[in-house]
Amino acid sequence: MDSFGALKDRTVSARELKDRRRAHDQLSQQIKDDEARLADNRYILQNFDTEVANQNKIISQNQKALNDQMAKIKDLQGRYDQAKKELARAKKEHKQLEKEYEKRRDEAHEVLSAAKRELADIQAESRQSEAAVSEAQRNIASMQVDADRAQDQAERSKKLAEIENQNAKLAQLRDELVAIEPRQSAAQTKRVQAQAAADGASQAYKEVKAKNDDDEKALEKQLKELDNNIEAGNAKAKELKQTIQAAQDRIAYCQSVKQNPAATDELARAIEQDREQVNQMKSDITHRETVHRDLKKRSRKAVAIIVVIVIAIIAIVACALYFANASYNSYPSQQDAAAIVEDVEEANTSIS
Repeated sequence: MDSFGALKDRTVSARELKDRRRAHDQLSQQIKDDEARLADNRYILQNFDTEVANQNKIISQNQKALNDQMAKIKDLQGRYDQAKKELARAKKEHKQLEKEYEKRRDEAHEVLSAAKRELADIQAESRQSEAAVSEAQRNIASMQVDADRAQDQAERSKKLAEIENQNAKLAQLRDELVAIEPRQSAAQTKRVQAQAAADGASQAYKEVKAKNDDDEKALEKQLKELDNNIEAGNAKAKELKQTIQAAQDRIAYCQSVKQNPAATDELARAIEQDREQVNQMKSDITHRETVHRDLKKRSRKAVAIIVVIVIAIIAIVACALYFANASYNSYPSQQDAAAIVEDVEEANTSIS
């Protein structure tokens, strides 16, 4: 039972020791900060005029740089606004120009479509004439056979008269077919010319659009560069303002230190008191560490008992699961049990 009591006291001791160490570290850091401030205050009291003059010099130099920077930003902003207007104007003009070239392209393609239709109609007419000529030739051949087979002269004369009429019709069809050839040739030439015109209009549209895109990209790039320069300029101006503000704050602090020298003496006394308190805390921590080590030794038996109990519980639960499910996989291995024991020991160590 004494071992379990030591285990409880050990937990409390560990928490209190941790709190004491944290308080000691915080106060030690506070002393370092106060010592730096004390040294600065003493420097100010001994070199007030020099320090204020240095800060005024910083303010003057940075104010001049800030004025120059603001002038640069104003110039950049003006150039940015002008470039933005130029981009808007260019886009408007480019859109109008592209519409004109697009209209020319569409009109050229309409002319090409009409030329293709005209050529197709003439070619269809030519094919029909060729078919008519072929049919007439077949008819004449058939009539010639009939004439050769005629039994009397009258029938033969009739057949020959029909062949003569058919030959006249064939000659007319051939004349019509020949007349189609120049029309077809002219339509073919017209179609080739329309194709060239349509290709040229399409190419011209593509070139105009590509040039417009390049011009707009160049203006957009210029805008981006100007915007980046403005952003960088504003960042630089912000730094200069912060430097000026820091110097002004420094002057105000110097004046407050000079006007109230007693505060510096009070700060020195506070540091001495804090040092004494730190020494007392250090002694207290050393004592508590000794007590805590003793409690750890006295509580080892309780920790061992707890570990044995945990292992026993794990074994019982594992056996119950094994027999309930009749599955080997549900039974924890020796490595699993060892891992659980290690977790318990680690938890106990974290408490200490």
